[in-house]
Amino acid sequence: MARLNRALVNSEWLQSFSDTSVVHLVRTGSDHAPLLISTANTQWEPKKYFKFLDFWTEQDDFLKVVEQAWQIQVEGGPMWKFHLKLKNVCKSLSSWSRNTIGNIFDKIKELQNRLAELEDRCLNDNSECNRMEYNNVNAQLISHIKNEEFFWRQKAGLKWYSEGDNNTRFFHSVINSRRKKLKLTRIKKQDGTWIENKDDIVTEAVAFFEQ
Repeated sequence: MARLNRALVNSEWLQSFSDTSVVHLVRTGSDHAPLLISTANTQWEPKKYFKFLDFWTEQDDFLKVVEQAWQIQVEGGPMWKFHLKLKNVCKSLSSWSRNTIGNIFDKIKELQNRLAELEDRCLNDNSECNRMEYNNVNAQLISHIKNEEFFWRQKAGLKWYSEGDNNTRFFHSVINSRRKKLKLTRIKKQDGTWIENKDDIVTEAVAFFEQ
């Protein structure tokens, strides 16, 4: 009644068992309710739509890509032209990000490995050429880490985020928590029975609104 009984997990648990759910069972001879914890880890891939990433604006050729896409000639009424121009910008930015920036997470791992190799090389041969290459790769790594920070800050939607913090694990937890709230694991029919099968939930939801 006062929800005295709760289950507490950490981010590692949620990474392993994303579909964890807790049900309070009937109290018997105590004011504490037994907890039934169910675990699962179903892989659910949501449909991906275009999403503008804030860190794109920090790239040197961002405005050029937007301008070129916007200047593509389209036909139709004013609002239809506006719609098509926005669509062209979205397609151009997606393609540009994929081909120019790439996967920021894979790029960070690649640069970290490269930096470790160059560090060993500089220890054996501290030439100006090796130092320049090391500093260049290090600058690229810092830039990509900054992009990663921008990405998780935007995805988590935290307005009170403190500049300079790099806590991607926390951002993961926030995002997983929000995603879990949007997911239905079971629903109750009008006759009081519960449905837990995914396909049955879909069918019952459609039938309910049709009626």
